[in-house]
Amino acid sequence: ALFRRGQAYIQCDRWDEAEADFKKVQQLDASEARAVAAQLKTLAGLRKKQDAADKQHLGGMFENMEVYDQAEVATPPLPVTKGGSNTGAVQIPSLEAGRIRRAEEKWQEGVDLFNVLQSEGVGDEEKKRQNEQCQAAQVPLYLNVALCALKRDAWATARDCCIEALDIDPKNVK
Repeated sequence: ALFRRGQAYIQCDRWDEAEADFKKVQQLDASEARAVAAQLKTLAGLRKKQDAADKQHLGGMFENMEVYDQAEVATPPLPVTKGGSNTGAVQIPSLEAGRIRRAEEKWQEGVDLFNVLQSEGVGDEEKKRQNEQCQAAQVPLYLNVALCALKRDAWATARDCCIEALDIDPKNVK
């Protein structure tokens, strides 16, 4: 969820949040090091490109300002590559453009099925256990909805699904 939310943040021009998510992934899961490094390299390139464009546009006004390097700046969306992805997201070959939206709707239906929690009272250990199982079942469903949203460039939806997954499992690096 952290990785995918970071990808969504890149597309929403929220680079500081993206960088924070990717760095947290680095801390939590060393096996994702290559993917995270690629995303951080993309971020650095975007920042450098935006800085150059801003400097040219503003006539060099910021050449001597070190503070400018930390400023939050906007960027146009990344161009889509041949594979249809501009974020390095995991490819789902069976999901063609027309099928992504239907798949996303099915995953969302799955999320909704587990969205009913029972009220817990003192000593209701069975209800508490069932609620925890329902929430745990929602995490992969939210992640699949987020992946479909990333594929259709619905960055805000992807970010929101990742936030929901992280609310349930704060250390989920996917």
